[in-house]
Amino acid sequence: MKDEIFKKAIETLEKFGHAFGTRTDESNNVAEYKMMITVDDGTSFIFEMEYDKEGELESKFMVLQEDEEGNRVPVSLDQEDSDEMPNMLLN
Repeated sequence: MKDEIFKKAIETLEKFGHAFGTRTDESNNVAEYKMMITVDDGTSFIFEMEYDKEGELESKFMVLQEDEEGNRVPVSLDQEDSDEMPNMLLN
C-alpha cells in the first residue's frame, strides 16, 4: 500500500477490532464509528456507522469540499443541484 496514512489507519482499526473482539459479553461494545479522510485538495469524505433503534447497523457517507473562504461545505452527489448533501446508505 503506497499511502502511509491509510496503512497506519488500517493497522489501528485492526488493533481496536482485536481489543474489542477479545472482550467478554459483559464488556461494552462499539456503538458508533466515524471516520473522516481529507485529501490535499480540501475534499473530505465522512463515513459513519451506528445502530438504529431496531438494532440494525446503519451506514452514511458524505462528501465535503472547502469553499473560497476555507469552510467545508457539503457536495451533492445527485445529478441535480442541491443545497443539502443527502446521506447515502451503504448497506
